[in-house]
Amino acid sequence: MPKTTGFWVVALPEASCDAGCARLRLGATHLACDEVAHHRRNSDVSSPSRMRALLDSLGVPLSAGAVCDGRWGEGADVPTVALDGESCFHSAVGRNASSFHCDAVPE
Repeated sequence: MPKTTGFWVVALPEASCDAGCARLRLGATHLACDEVAHHRRNSDVSSPSRMRALLDSLGVPLSAGAVCDGRWGEGADVPTVALDGESCFHSAVGRNASSFHCDAVPE
C-alpha cells in the first residue's frame, strides 16, 4: 500500500477544497488539494466517530447532539460540516477514488 501523505485542512464556508488549500502556505509554497491523497486518507473520515475526531483535532466545533451522517458518502463535496455545527457528512467506507472532486463546493 502506498504511503499516506497530506493532511486535512478546513476550508472557509461555501468554499471548495481547492480554495481552502490555495489560501494556505507551507513555507513559500501554497498548498494544493489532492484527490489521490483524499482517497488514501478516506479512513480518517469514513465513520461518524472518525469524522468527529478529525473535526475535533482541527478545532471545528460540533454541538453535543450533532449527527455525522453517511447518506451522501460518495458526494463530491463530502466530507463536510454544516456552518451551525449541528451536522456533518462523512465519507463512505471503500469510497471510489473517482468520486473525490477538489473543486466541489458544499451545497
